[in-house]
Amino acid sequence: MNRESLDRFLPGRRLAMAALGLLAAFVIAIGIYWSIAPAAFNVNEVTTRRLANTDSAQVIGNNSAATLIEIAETLLEKPGGFLSNDIMPPGLYLDNIPNWEYGVLIQVRDLSRAMRKDFSRSQSQSTEDPDLAITEPQFNFDSKSWMLPSSEGEYLTGIDALIRYLE
Repeated sequence: MNRESLDRFLPGRRLAMAALGLLAAFVIAIGIYWSIAPAAFNVNEVTTRRLANTDSAQVIGNNSAATLIEIAETLLEKPGGFLSNDIMPPGLYLDNIPNWEYGVLIQVRDLSRAMRKDFSRSQSQSTEDPDLAITEPQFNFDSKSWMLPSSEGEYLTGIDALIRYLE
């Protein structure tokens, strides 16, 4: 390659490198934003807010159900959404948040199972609550599934059933 053709090639190369650098900076900035931990919440305020528009009275178990709904919604609605099943950057290279999500998902699964198996059935012969029967398997859906059906869609179905149970 002679000097003249090399000089014609370099401006395009510099432009491509600058664009690649800007793209990398943008992806890193989004990754930093997505890594912000969700804010803490007051359980009593969450329960009061969730029951404000319903005819439901404050009964034993409302705080547990409202907290489970809030935690599950936080899992899906935090910055970046649910990242455990992402296949593209920046979600692909973030490891702390997907690990945090998995821990939260385990807690959601455990509490939804306890609510279905133990809380809603006072005796072994009692029938289980139909909304909790929907909720528990929905949260046990594969967290790595990103399409057909997506984990987020299955978890939203579980949240909707929990909202019906709370009301």
